[in-house]
Amino acid sequence: MFPWYIIVIAAAAVLIWYFYAPKWKSGNREKQLEREYRSLLNLSEHESQQVIERQIESLSRKHPGKTREWYLEKMIYDLRRDR
Repeated sequence: MFPWYIIVIAAAAVLIWYFYAPKWKSGNREKQLEREYRSLLNLSEHESQQVIERQIESLSRKHPGKTREWYLEKMIYDLRRDR
């Protein structure tokens, strides 16, 4: 007979992965988008971080309730469109 505790541990692992994996992936995506935006700006790390924060602040007033990832994607889209 299969031990019940293995089933409980497996179920707990699946639940943890289900609820936390999207957050882990989102953080990586944000970092990737920030790096992409920085490369388009051609500024120093410090200057580009200031620009990113100002842009997100501005966009959050125009488009409230969106995720940081959405704002970064919009910033990249707008920067590419204007070039």
